[in-house]
Amino acid sequence: MRALAAPKLYQRAPGGFWQCYWRGERWSTGETDKAKAAAKVRQHYDPRHTTAREKTIEDAIALVYEALDRRGRTSATKDNAAGKLGHFARIWEGRSLATIDYPAVADYVTQRTSEGVKRITISHELGYLRQAWKLARANGWVAKAWDELMPERFDTGHRPRTRWLTKQELSAVLGSLPPDRAAWVAWIVATGSDVSDVERARDGDVDWKRGLVRVRGTKTVFRDRLVPITPLTRPLLKLATEHGPPFVDVWNTPTSANIVLRKLAARIGIPHFSPKDLRRTWATWHRHAGVDLDLLGRGLGHADGSPLAATTYGAGEDDELARLVRMQVRRSANGVRMARNRRWSTGATGVGTRRK
Repeated sequence: MRALAAPKLYQRAPGGFWQCYWRGERWSTGETDKAKAAAKVRQHYDPRHTTAREKTIEDAIALVYEALDRRGRTSATKDNAAGKLGHFARIWEGRSLATIDYPAVADYVTQRTSEGVKRITISHELGYLRQAWKLARANGWVAKAWDELMPERFDTGHRPRTRWLTKQELSAVLGSLPPDRAAWVAWIVATGSDVSDVERARDGDVDWKRGLVRVRGTKTVFRDRLVPITPLTRPLLKLATEHGPPFVDVWNTPTSANIVLRKLAARIGIPHFSPKDLRRTWATWHRHAGVDLDLLGRGLGHADGSPLAATTYGAGEDDELARLVRMQVRRSANGVRMARNRRWSTGATGVGTRRK
């Protein structure tokens, strides 16, 4: 008997599932529509489908770790990726890539939600899965595109926190803390540091002559940066340098800072604030002073410049943002008038005459 040159589709009964036979393999497509059945057959015999049956979710996750190494990401970023991707390895342990489809992803979301996980966290996990899937597809392991795996938008419902401290609030906070803790708070506001950055601060990080402070961030390569000393931050930096850096044994535990600051806010009658809000204060004060968002993003050590600075840091209040917009428009209008006044033409005698 001559071998079939291509898979054969047939129905055992009218209206039933289309069956496939090729190279000694007989199986049901599970489809009553011939076009859908043919598409499933093409995918089944695609070399990538064969690979997808052999490769597992763990193999795809390994591709992400390799990519992070190539991109020079820090150990903190790799640990974050491992924490997010670890849940896929736990729930889908040993699962082949060929069996991962939209229903599987939907079930994953349902399970994680039932575990009490916040939607913003699940969104971050799906982001890492997207990276893993795209890398697997680029390696020829899977045929499905990410849009086929996750065709819907996953709405996190997350609204970025915009709390920052006014100068009056910060003054009350600094006056209510012991000197070493006040210095710690002042350093964050003066440099836009994260809590972990403060722990790495060293003697000599402040260069008064150049007007720069080194912030030893490690989250990305952009976080280890030089932050300018400005008239807004110079007094705070002077206060901070009376007790550091380094800032040693300021808090009993890594989490006690947030607890102490929460209780302090209640005691002095201001809204609750966290160490992250102190970092946001640096950005907001400078935004109110007219600093461009791109420069704010660079000062905060963001890899993508201004987008995060616009939505999370330095967002400010509506009236303050309106003032900044008016200021920018006024500056632009003045520039136009000045340009018009400077339009001159040169006559034959070489004497400038204003154009009419």
